Amino acid sequence: MVEQMRKMSVPIYIAAFVISVLIFAVGVYVGNTMDAVVKDSISSDLQSVYAKAQSSELLILLEDSPAFCPVYAEEAGRMDDETNGLGTRIAYAEDVRGISDPELKKQYFMLEAQAYLISKKVKEQCNDGSDLILYFYSNQNCASCAEQGHVLDTIRSSRNDTKVYSFDGDLGSSIVTALKNQYGVTSYPAIVVNGQVYNRFVNGEELAGILG
Repeated sequence: MVEQMRKMSVPIYIAAFVISVLIFAVGVYVGNTMDAVVKDSISSDLQSVYAKAQSSELLILLEDSPAFCPVYAEEAGRMDDETNGLGTRIAYAEDVRGISDPELKKQYFMLEAQAYLISKKVKEQCNDGSDLILYFYSNQNCASCAEQGHVLDTIRSSRNDTKVYSFDGDLGSSIVTALKNQYGVTSYPAIVVNGQVYNRFVNGEELAGILG
């Protein structure tokens, strides 16, 4: 009787194993498909916003009359909002869904640099009072980068006239390398406040004093 029950149990165990494998395989497939959809959606939106950025920059280059400054400021604000929104989506994809795509981040950094350059032109041509901060960090060997990021998040949320643009210095992005070379970034964390570089951690109190 016991032997008969054992013989009956074997097919059940095999069936349960097969079902488990199938469920796992379907889960992996669905997960990968959803990840691909998320990346494609972000990439498509990146290209769309980047095209708008090029149009905005062309407008500023072609017409530098102060009469157009309200238009430029509006375009710069829109660019910053859309860029920040994409940055939030990429961070969520990485931190929550575990989606890591270096090429997608490089595209984002190109867009972020474009948004910074537009804001910089508006600041120079229209006497705009916004403070512009570039933040260079490393995810590999930087003990204080996370803390520097928190300081900048606090500053940005408490000051409406402060814009922060963050870049991973180890990703191998050509535009990030160009910005680092332009401002003399030599270590992480590093911040550039209105063109002045600080190759070290800057706490909240000191940064508030720098911004005035």
